[in-house]
Amino acid sequence: MTAQRKIFLIVSGFAAFIACSGAIVASTKTEIEGIPRRLLPQYKAKVNQVIEDVAYAELIGKQIHPAAFVLHEKFDFGLLDPQTTASHDFYVENQGKAPLVLELVNTTCKCTVGKVGDREILPGGAGKVTLTWNTGLKAESYEQTARIKTNDPLNPTIDLTVSGEIRAEMKMPEAISFGSLNPGTAKSAKFIVYSQVWDDFELTEVNCELPGFYWDVHPIDSTHPKLRDLDFKSAWEIEFSTTGGSRGHFEGEAEMVFVGSDPQQPIRRKVSLDGKVRAPINFYGPELHQEKGLEIGVLTNNQPHEFPMIVRLRGPQVHPIEVLGVEPKELSARLEPLDENQYRLVLEIPKDCPQVQFNRKDLHGYIEVGDPNDKSYSNWLPLYGAVVSP
Repeated sequence: MTAQRKIFLIVSGFAAFIACSGAIVASTKTEIEGIPRRLLPQYKAKVNQVIEDVAYAELIGKQIHPAAFVLHEKFDFGLLDPQTTASHDFYVENQGKAPLVLELVNTTCKCTVGKVGDREILPGGAGKVTLTWNTGLKAESYEQTARIKTNDPLNPTIDLTVSGEIRAEMKMPEAISFGSLNPGTAKSAKFIVYSQVWDDFELTEVNCELPGFYWDVHPIDSTHPKLRDLDFKSAWEIEFSTTGGSRGHFEGEAEMVFVGSDPQQPIRRKVSLDGKVRAPINFYGPELHQEKGLEIGVLTNNQPHEFPMIVRLRGPQVHPIEVLGVEPKELSARLEPLDENQYRLVLEIPKDCPQVQFNRKDLHGYIEVGDPNDKSYSNWLPLYGAVVSP
């Protein structure tokens, strides 16, 4: 809002207020120009506010007020070492025609200290405000602000901000995924651990309760693409491997112990681990749906029907495989070995099969295939359909 417009609005409001007061005077008489006693506090407060607004508008109109100006209100320290202190000076110019007064109000963090060098700045001059930041140990990006109060009516507060990032003694992923594993078969996952502070470090211990867990450390070339723009001093490639356990999703945690510049103060870091162990037996075929299984539709029982598919085994061990069950009982299935880890499975619907319905989500059939001596080594294929008379 321009100064002239503000003056116009203030004067207009003042005139309206005086007119209203005149009406009150004409209708009700009291000891103060006809203002009712119960309205005196509001009346006096309003008059004082109007006087202040008029004075403010005149000040702005004459442009004799201070004018605070900061060319750069933010400063980025970039990367800083842990447990260090950094300072930056901000300069506040007074581009007005009256003395500018500065006062530090607060900072967003106790680690940030603000100091106003010159509390009063004459017109045309500049004052210095210093922000000092202590990095501590926490490795992360930061941004802290100090608020400065001024007597500039158009700029009553100024926020000065420092930001940056603290170099980390140790940086590594928070989570590692092994992806999908075949049952009983170990799978590895590799990741990089690096330090922005230490010239070298050593991974001395890893504790993890996942089945078949194993770890190893490999040197890594400093020109490796994954190390680009990391501002590292030392780095190693870590390899974890696990068999994952039983079928389905698995998760765990690994605690890693590192020794850097001070062997008496090892650093411990935890990383979460997860993955999925595939089913030991899988079914394949052009008519199979990944989730729904086999949908045969509605078939008539005046002729036989067959649906062939492939069964493949996963895992390092050889298992004897059989058809363990078929539902509904009116259907049957047979297995024909193709090689050590692959079978041909045929769903059979005989001629004159009794009418049966298994085409609902809560009423469907299945074929179960597996090792009769190992209940964990099996899988089942859902069946949806119906057999009816023509």
